[in-house]
Parts: sequence; C-alpha cells; structure tokens
Amino acid sequence: MRKSSWILVAVISAVGCARASSAPTKPASSVAPGVVVASPRDAGDAGDALEVDRGGLDALTRREVCMMPVAARAAARPGVAPYARASGTCGTDYFCDVVTEPPAGADACFVATGNIARAEAASRRAVRAPSAASAPWDKRTPPRFMDRVDSHLHLDEAETALLNENGFVVLDRLGYASYAVAFHDVFQQQLPVYVGVDAIFNAVFQGSQTLLGQLEMTKLGPKLVKMIDRLRATLAASRGRYDAETADDLDLYLSVAHALLHPSKEGRPRDPATAMTAAAIVQHARTASGLETISVMGRERMIDFSQFVPRGHYAESSFGESFGGKDEILTLHDYFPAMMWLSRFELNLVSRSCRSSEPGVAPDPSETPREARDALALADLVARAGLLAELKVFEDAYATFAGRREDVSVPDLLALAAKAKIGLRDPDAPSKLKDAIGEGFRRTARIHFMPEGADELPVILTLFGPRIAPDTAPLTRLVHDAVPGRTKLGGADVAYVLGHDRAKTYLAGDLAKHPSLAAALDQSRADVAAATRGARDVYGAWLGAALHLADRPDGVAPSFMKTDAFADMRMSSALAVYAQIRHTFVLLAGQGYDAYGCEIPDGWVEPAVAVYDGLLAWARAARAAVPAQTAYLRRVEDILGMLRSIAITELAGAPLSEPQRRWLGMVAEYTPVGGYGDSGEPPKYTGWYFDLFPDREIGAQRGVDLVADYFTLTNPGEVRYLGVEKAALGVFVVDTGGETRAMVGPIAKTYETFAPTERRLDDEAARKIDARNKRAGWLGFMAPQRPDPAIAARLFKCHDGARVVVRTGSAASEVSVSLLDHHGDALGPAVTAAVGREPKVFAFTLPDAVRDSRRGVEGLQLQMGRWSHVVGVSAYRNDVGDDPLSPAPESWFDVDLGGPRAAP
Repeated sequence: MRKSSWILVAVISAVGCARASSAPTKPASSVAPGVVVASPRDAGDAGDALEVDRGGLDALTRREVCMMPVAARAAARPGVAPYARASGTCGTDYFCDVVTEPPAGADACFVATGNIARAEAASRRAVRAPSAASAPWDKRTPPRFMDRVDSHLHLDEAETALLNENGFVVLDRLGYASYAVAFHDVFQQQLPVYVGVDAIFNAVFQGSQTLLGQLEMTKLGPKLVKMIDRLRATLAASRGRYDAETADDLDLYLSVAHALLHPSKEGRPRDPATAMTAAAIVQHARTASGLETISVMGRERMIDFSQFVPRGHYAESSFGESFGGKDEILTLHDYFPAMMWLSRFELNLVSRSCRSSEPGVAPDPSETPREARDALALADLVARAGLLAELKVFEDAYATFAGRREDVSVPDLLALAAKAKIGLRDPDAPSKLKDAIGEGFRRTARIHFMPEGADELPVILTLFGPRIAPDTAPLTRLVHDAVPGRTKLGGADVAYVLGHDRAKTYLAGDLAKHPSLAAALDQSRADVAAATRGARDVYGAWLGAALHLADRPDGVAPSFMKTDAFADMRMSSALAVYAQIRHTFVLLAGQGYDAYGCEIPDGWVEPAVAVYDGLLAWARAARAAVPAQTAYLRRVEDILGMLRSIAITELAGAPLSEPQRRWLGMVAEYTPVGGYGDSGEPPKYTGWYFDLFPDREIGAQRGVDLVADYFTLTNPGEVRYLGVEKAALGVFVVDTGGETRAMVGPIAKTYETFAPTERRLDDEAARKIDARNKRAGWLGFMAPQRPDPAIAARLFKCHDGARVVVRTGSAASEVSVSLLDHHGDALGPAVTAAVGREPKVFAFTLPDAVRDSRRGVEGLQLQMGRWSHVVGVSAYRNDVGDDPLSPAPESWFDVDLGGPRAAP
C-alpha cells in the first residue's frame, strides 16, 4: 500500500484579513485551500507582499525541497506518536450524531452524554468544599496554567500589558464564527476553560429564532396562505354588502398582501385605479425604497418601506424549508413582507392629536371616517370568512413570544361594534365607533412615522398587530421631541437603559449638551425594568435576563470583575443580547421612531446567578410558546441549573467539586469518525453546549455575526443598528477559589453603526461594512489585531521527516518554526534561522509513524519576535481519515490568518 504524502502551505501577504463568516463553512478566500492570508497594518514595517505565483514557493516540488540545503534542524521529542482518537458509541444506531457512551476503558471524562449526565448527578450530590484561601493577583506572579495558555495563544507585549492592567484580555486576532468551534478548540488544546455569559446567550438567541422560525414555517405560514386566499374569495362574493369605496380599499389591502406573499402569482384588484395603487405599493415594498409619501384610501400617508427588507432569520438560507401549495415554493423570505404589511399598515380609527402616519411636520387631528369604515368591514370580513380561530392562532403565538399589542384587534373591534350596535352601512358608524372607543386603547409607543407635537397617539387597527416590546417606548423618550434637538441615538443609550452606569462615560458630551437627557435616561431605565419584571413572554423574559448583566455579583468575585474594563465587557454583552433579541423579533416587535475534554485542566463560569435565573424564566416562557419542544427546553433548564450551581459555588469562594470541573470539561467535542467516506457513520457532536440548541450542532455552529436595527431617526434620515461581529478568545485571571489561575474562553465582539433609511441592512449587507464605520468605544478591553509580516511557508514530507521552506518579504529576520500535534503542542523544539527573500529550509526529524499519518503533524507555528501564527490544530477542517489510499490534498489545513475557524 502506498503511503500518503502531505503538504501544508502558509502564505501571508497584503491582501486583507478575513472576517468572521455567518455560517459554519470554510473561511471565504480567493486563494486555494491551505493558503493563509493576512494584511500588514503598516506595509512599510511588514515589507513587500509576497505573491502566490509560479515564481514563488508554490513552484517548488516536494523532491526539490527535500534536496535543498538545510538551514536548521531539530528532532521530535522522544515518544511522540500520531493522535489516536477513541471512538464512543451510541448503541446500535450507526447513524447517530452524538456519542452516548464512552468506549470500554475510557475514564469518566470522555465526552459522552452518559458521562455528562453522571457528572450532573454527582454535582448535585457533592458537598461544597469550604472557601479556599486566595489573594488578589499581584500582577507579577504568573497564574497557574499561564505557561500553557501562552504557549498556545502567544500573547504579544500589548496583549500582555492589557492582561496585567485589567486581569483579562480579549484577543481580536483569535476570532471565531461560532462559540461551539471556539469551545472545541479550547478543549482540543487542553486549555482551562472560561464559560462566559456571551456563549450562553448565543444559545438562547439561536434557540429562540429556531423555535420561532419553525413555528412560522410549519404552522403560521400555511395559515397565512389560507387566510389571504379565503379573505379575497369572501370579499369577491360580498359585492353589495360593503359600499364600493370600502370594497375597493379592502381589495387593495388584501391584494398587496397576496402579491408580497406570492411573488410569482397575479392577484390584481378589480378596479384599475386601485390596481395601479396596489402595484406601486408592492414595487416600493419589494425595492424597500425607504420613507415614501403614498396616496392611499383617500389620504396621503408616510410609509417606511425600508422595513420590508427581510432581516433576521427571515433572510437566512438555513431557515430555507418551504411551505405553500403544489405549484409554488414559499419561504420565510416571502412570509416576512406579507406579514410586515398586515401588521404595520394601520387603519386610523380615532386621530386624537394627529392621524396616523401623517406626512409633514405639523400634526393633523382630523378624523379619517373612510378608514374607520374600512376597519369595520375588515373585521366583518374576517368573521364571515370563518377565520377568527386562525387569527387567534397568530395572536396566541405572537403574544407568547413577544407580548402585548396596543392597537385595536379584529376581535376587539367586533366587540365594540356589537356593543354600540354599529352597522356597516350606518352613515354615523365612524363617529359611533369613536364614542365607543372613548378614552380606551391608549398607546405608549410611536412605531410609525408621526410629526412633531403628536403627543396623543391615534387609535389604530392592524390585522396581526405589532408587539410593543418593553424597550420600544422608553427609547423614543431619548430623542427629539421628548429631548428637544437630540436627533441621535446610540449603543451607549441602550446600554444605560439596560442598567449599565458605565454607559454614561460614553454619553458625557450629550449629557452636557441636553440638560433633560439625564432624567429621561433614568426614567427609561426604570420603565424597562418595570415592564420586564415578571414577564412571561419570550421577549420580556429574555430582555429581563439581559438586565441582570448589570448586576454586581453578591459574593467572592475575581479582581478583574471590579475593573472598568470588565464593566465595559458586560456592557458589550448586554448590547450583543439586545441585538440578538431585535434580530429575532424584527417582524413581531414594533420599532421606535423619533418625531420626524477532561484534559481541560480547570474551568470557571461567569458567576451571573441572576442572569441564569432570568434565562430559566426564558426557558419556561419558550416552553409555553412551543409545547412540542418541552424535552429540549427541559434539558436547557438542566444546563442552566448546572451553570447557576457552579456560579453559586464560585461566589462562596469555594473551589469547584471534581464533578463540576468534569462537567465543564465536557463542553464540546467534535468527532469526525471518518465521515461518510469510510465507515458510513456521520460525525459526532457531543457536549453540554450542543444540548443548548434545539437543532444541536446546526444551531451551535451557526455564525454568531448579526446586525439588528433598533431605532429609526427620521430627522437625519438614519436607522440605528447594533451588531455582533464575531466571537474572540479571551484570557481571564481568576484569583478566587484557590490558587490564581488563567482561563480561556470566547467573548462577543460588538459594534454599532448607522445607515440611511433608504435601505435597511441585513446580516449579509453588514458583513460588507467598512471596519471604520463599525464603532465601539467600549471595546478597550479587547487587544486589536496586530500587524502581520509578509512571510510564506510550505511544509513537505521527506524521507526522514518534514521540511518547511520559508521566505519573507523583507531583509533577513529571525524566524522560528514548530510542528504541532493534535493538541497544539510542539512535536519537538522550535527551529530558528535568519530568513529573508531567499527561501530557507527548516528540517524536522520525525518517527515514520508520525511522518506517515495524517494525524502526525496537525499544525505549524511561525514566529518572528513576538509575532506568532498557528495554522491547523482544529478538528473543524477537511478530515478524510487515515486511509493511506486516500488521495492527498495539497494541504490538510484550511484556515485564514486572523479570521474565524469554522466547520467545513
């Protein structure tokens, strides 16, 4: 049998750093697999970029490299061997995607669901140890495990300085597309694990949007098709019941909804003039043309068509299942604009200080009797079509997910009309309806365009009703005209409303400029806290949990949690959660408008007990919303309970019990198992972190990056956004519960931005935003990405081991090269030599077994001074097993320097 050959290629040139991608796919690159790309921040320091062409290292063959003179040589340390993965079992189910039991002879630390369950049970039985003596880190003594952490993460001077200053540092250069991949790399490299709240909230986010998306796809979407078709058919059979003007208005209303839901079908109104108006509205909605003044139903109104851009999970291909009839395929991308129309286009019932969506700068309190008649007729049409039960399904689902509405619902209007004896043909029907409404249906949130001075919001009706989230009205009080002249809103405002006093640091200029802002901020904060207290809907419970991110732990906490830098990180976490909530509920919630492994040596959980209590409330609310997912949500409650229990142990100053440490170590394990190419078995995804997602590895590996619009500023014509760019590894020094020690775990990198109202940003558009337009003054705790030198390296197999050929783009510099094993540890000493533009060869003597196995050399480290980069060392890459007959690819590694590590 022939032996497999291997080549690793690492090319670093000035062609741009990769960003975190949105899905667990190979990092985007315009170069071949195995090519590693970065851009120098300062080309003058980095030297000329190296081009990947036939005149460069890529032109060298293995034979040529193996015969070249050797500049430096090292031998592997004694006893090195290829990594041998033990395979767990899942009974007789050969197509399972999770390991249920460890192999024979494995210890209790092997990542299997059985071992996880046993660790949980043992944790509940364990007696808490007494508080362990500890002292604040003196910033001079290296924490326990720091030598191993630094040998894998290679902190430079700036990163080390931040670690010493704050007690923690987050490394922007070590970015990941998903927390699952980050946790697995920590597990694989046998680093002490830090479990922060960002990763847990990400699971809540992915779980929430998956549960909601599945409900909309399987239940609500088909019902929407049925409702629109039946309403149109009932209207067509009702000529004479409604006057011609009202019938044409209803025809327009339903035809627009039909056209938005069915892009490929015709469904024009009967009246030609009405058909022209409907076509214009549909065109504006499909092009998402921003704020437009439209003449409809007898008056002009301002409609924000940018809201019709499908965003959140409605724009994601991963929610690409379809619904619809036999002759069409409909997705949530079609569902979104139709539902946006039916929940945002309002019929004005009582104008109060100004009728709804009035264009211009002056309020117009005149009534709109035509729309009142339209509303009465629409309610009658729904009842006569026998659709009140279907409407209740939508109401129950969206109320359970996102809470209350403030508009008049169809059942409300039917009850008002019946009580006041209002007939459809009654000429006084609009005035009788106004009297019947009286002082009822007071609204607090301005969720559509309104001119300045419209203090009493109009009474309106929509078919499905936007949900008035706890944060919607409070944010409107922070801008003009509630705070005169303030036309901007930002992440710091949101953070303060969510409870973070630290946000005032970033609002100092505005607080000085606008004297009424301080009181408005305090009132908005109090209102959000009151509205979320005891909330039983998913949105309210989720937001309520986020508010607890501002709490100070009541107990023994590490020194780093008392720094301004940690306050900034907690504020960033809150903004990430807020963006996730808004991303999930972009359709349901109305938006505010202004006036115009066990080898893991240790573990630590961020001790946010109140946050875990809040997330337990979220899980209970989600169970009520989707009873079919009770088993999954019960498992989530078990995990949250474990995290809460560990946090309580930490706050007592006690060391974790052995079962608690064992449980933390089983966070995430990925086992390729050869893939479908040999054994036929699928890969295995095991660990408690995967259990937090309803679709397990699919949701866990879904990209963390997102953008969410949360406020529309009509005066400057801007939409405000909060976003999450990626997860990045951080190093945290824990100086409680015993000996001071270092931990490693992923943290969210957040940002804020704005864009014109003409076109709303979705996640894909946000990925193309220039980094200079992504602002985040609160990220001082994060060490920025460091410059990457121009350097190229290729690794070949030779008869006595391996050769790495290296060249740089500048004058000779000292370069060190190390070969790494499965866990990221060096197979032997580093080899060092001066390298310039002429290629130099580094030789490594390896045992035949290591040389010939695909699991012998799993990574390469290059180092110049304190600059260091590692290629490989992740199970999340192309993996075709150890079959020596398998064709050898050019490289076993597919990683972009400075970018995320993601599953193929």
